[in-house]
Amino acid sequence: MSKPIEPTPSQLMSVIQTQTAIAKLGLDLNAVMTVVAEQA
Repeated sequence: MSKPIEPTPSQLMSVIQTQTAIAKLGLDLNAVMTVVAEQA
Protein backbone atom coordinates (compact mmCIF):
# COMPACT_ATOMS: atom_id res chain seq x y z
CA MET A 1 0.00 0.00 0.00
CA SER A 2 1.47 3.35 -1.01
CA LYS A 3 1.91 6.29 1.33
CA PRO A 4 -0.62 9.11 0.78
CA ILE A 5 0.78 12.26 -0.79
CA GLU A 6 0.84 15.16 1.66
CA PRO A 7 0.49 18.79 0.62
CA THR A 8 3.49 21.07 0.98
CA PRO A 9 3.51 23.90 3.53
CA SER A 10 3.17 26.38 0.65
CA GLN A 11 0.07 24.57 -0.67
CA LEU A 12 -1.47 24.58 2.79
CA MET A 13 -0.80 28.32 3.17
CA SER A 14 -2.46 28.95 -0.18
CA VAL A 15 -5.57 27.06 0.96
CA ILE A 16 -5.66 29.00 4.24
CA GLN A 17 -5.28 32.33 2.43
CA THR A 18 -8.11 31.45 0.05
CA GLN A 19 -10.37 30.35 2.91
CA THR A 20 -9.61 33.56 4.79
CA ALA A 21 -10.43 35.69 1.75
CA ILE A 22 -13.72 33.83 1.25
CA ALA A 23 -14.64 34.23 4.93
CA LYS A 24 -14.02 37.98 4.72
CA LEU A 25 -16.28 38.27 1.65
CA GLY A 26 -19.22 36.68 3.44
CA LEU A 27 -22.31 36.09 1.33
CA ASP A 28 -21.15 38.04 -1.75
CA LEU A 29 -21.23 35.07 -4.15
CA ASN A 30 -19.90 37.06 -7.12
CA ALA A 31 -16.85 38.18 -5.13
CA VAL A 32 -16.27 34.65 -3.81
CA MET A 33 -16.40 33.20 -7.33
CA THR A 34 -13.96 35.88 -8.51
CA VAL A 35 -11.46 35.01 -5.77
CA VAL A 36 -11.74 31.28 -6.51
CA ALA A 37 -11.34 31.83 -10.25
CA GLU A 38 -8.26 33.99 -9.67
CA GLN A 39 -6.71 31.23 -7.54
CA ALA A 40 -7.22 28.58 -10.23
